[in-house]
Parts: sequence; C-alpha cells; structure tokens
Amino acid sequence: MKIFLLSISIILTSIVGFLLGAFVFPQENQKLNEKINTQKQEIESLSQESSDYQSLFANMKEEKEEWENKANELTKNNSNQDQKLKKSQKERKLEKEAAYAQFKELNSVIATLEQQKHNLMKVHTAEIDELVLKYKQELESKRKEILLAESAGFKRGVNETLARFQKSRKP
Repeated sequence: MKIFLLSISIILTSIVGFLLGAFVFPQENQKLNEKINTQKQEIESLSQESSDYQSLFANMKEEKEEWENKANELTKNNSNQDQKLKKSQKERKLEKEAAYAQFKELNSVIATLEQQKHNLMKVHTAEIDELVLKYKQELESKRKEILLAESAGFKRGVNETLARFQKSRKP
C-alpha cells in the first residue's frame, strides 16, 4: 500500500512538473525572445544610421579633396591672373572651412550614434541578465514549492496509511 501511494505521489509530481514546464515557462521564454528581437531591431536601425553618416562623411571628404585639387590647378594654370586667383582661393577657403565644419559635425554625430549604440548594448545586456536572473529565481521558487507540496503529500499519504492500518488493527 505504501508503495502504491508513493508511486501515485511521484506520478502526480511528474504531471505537475510537466504542466509547469510545458505551459508556464515557454510563455516567459517567448516574452524574452520578443524583447531581444525588439532590441536587435533598434540596434540594427542605429547601425544603419551610423553607416549612412559614415558614407556621407566619405562623400564630403572626397568633395573636400576635389576642391583642393581644383584650387591647385587654378594656381598652376593662371599665374598671370593673380586677382582672379586670389578671389578664387578665398572662395575655396570658405568652401573648405564649410566642408571642415560639416566634417566636424558629422564626426560629432557619428560619435553620438556610436555612444547611443554602446549604451543600448549595455541596457540590452543588463535587461537580458536581469530577465535570466528573474527566470532562475522563479524557477528555483517553483522547484521549492513543488518539493514542499510533494513532501506534504507524502506525509499526508503516510499519515493516512498509518490511520488506516491502525483502524484495521482495532476491533
């Protein structure tokens, strides 16, 4: 009889464990995956913006080099036209300063985006670590609850069996 009750309590515990594992924790796992995917999309978006700004930066650098080359050609070819050359050089200098200012601004934007990306990665990692810790704590809590319930069921079964045994011994 003891073996029968013990086997029934083991079977019931297994069923409870299966139900918890099959229906409770997969939902938590799905929520975790959804958060991770959302964060990945945000990071990919920031990476795309960063690459766009880097491309723009490269184009501006090429323009800067082109303007410097044009200024050099004018100096060589137009040595007799000093006034026109000086005027042209002043214009090129202003354009170069504007390009340099834009270059600085783009570098600042790239640095800001990289910092945001870094901060998002930190937040993302911290959230994942927090979720994993909560999951482990909840899992441990559920495991303890199951063990307590199993222990209580076993004790109740033993008490019932003893009571039945004592009843059967009394005339």
